[in-house]
Amino acid sequence: MKRFAFLLLLALCVQVVLGQTEIKFATVAPEGTAWMKTMRQIAKEVKEQTNGQVTFRFYPGGVMGDETEMLRKIRIGQLHSGGFTGNGLGEIYSPVRVLEVPYLFSDVGELDTVVSVITPELEKGLFEKGYVLLGWSDVGFVHFFSKDPIRSLNDFRGKRIWMWQGDPLARAFFKSYDVNPIPLALTDVLTQLQTGMIDVVYASPLAAIGLQWQTRTKYVTEQPMTYASGAVLLAKPSWDKLNVDQQKILKSISTRLLRQLTLQTRSDNEEAMQTLQNSGLTITPMPPEADQKHLEEIGQRTRNQLVNQLYSKDLLDKVEATLEQYRANR
Repeated sequence: MKRFAFLLLLALCVQVVLGQTEIKFATVAPEGTAWMKTMRQIAKEVKEQTNGQVTFRFYPGGVMGDETEMLRKIRIGQLHSGGFTGNGLGEIYSPVRVLEVPYLFSDVGELDTVVSVITPELEKGLFEKGYVLLGWSDVGFVHFFSKDPIRSLNDFRGKRIWMWQGDPLARAFFKSYDVNPIPLALTDVLTQLQTGMIDVVYASPLAAIGLQWQTRTKYVTEQPMTYASGAVLLAKPSWDKLNVDQQKILKSISTRLLRQLTLQTRSDNEEAMQTLQNSGLTITPMPPEADQKHLEEIGQRTRNQLVNQLYSKDLLDKVEATLEQYRANR
């Protein structure tokens, strides 16, 4: 009887150990930012609701490399999860980039409407590539930050403009601008701003502050050129290690808190723009009407160029039709 009781206890202990899952999560977002605070809150609630069976280990601030390197480490099992911008998401499933085409959204109402319509399709595509979408975590509207003022299209001439290395959307966009950008990994941007290798970068106000790019620039454009999406993904092998209840808990908590993060990020970006002004950056006004029309043409041309490269014409048509209907109803 004692032997049976011992074996039963041992079996239960083994089950508990085997039932534990640690999710190794990485992001380029620095520690202390809203993104990392939200991830730590997700970890706390998931651990509590799974009785300690599902935990997280964090690698913030790009310590695991840029997003391309993070994806490589996920493929070999060194990491399991990550917070990705559109660039990283596009490396997995390129149609996601339709949310970031230039000069498409004029406000977050338009964005939210489109996202609600196409998320099922994007989520399915990511899953087929081996990733579970835990939730969107938008970065915000993206502005140009520069050492000299950019008030018109002509002001881009002769500038050393950064482009996220390997980003096909950015490449097509700058080609439409008729400028030759300098491709660099995200982690190299601050250093090259300091050396003078580049003098124009693009980011949301909050991201620029988090990455300290505002310390090496003097101007920020009033008009954004796109909206930067983001999401938290979990590799399917790690997802499959969770039982059904754990999956539901993780998905529910992540979706809820990442949506709260998106709303908070939008508010924080507005405050960040004011912070940039208070710190000495000058906001350059909207471009002249002629340039504004040209920018809209650049946006449309870029979107069309990327059909069958990043996304299908059907998906782009669905996005544009949804926007048209939303604007008509509004």
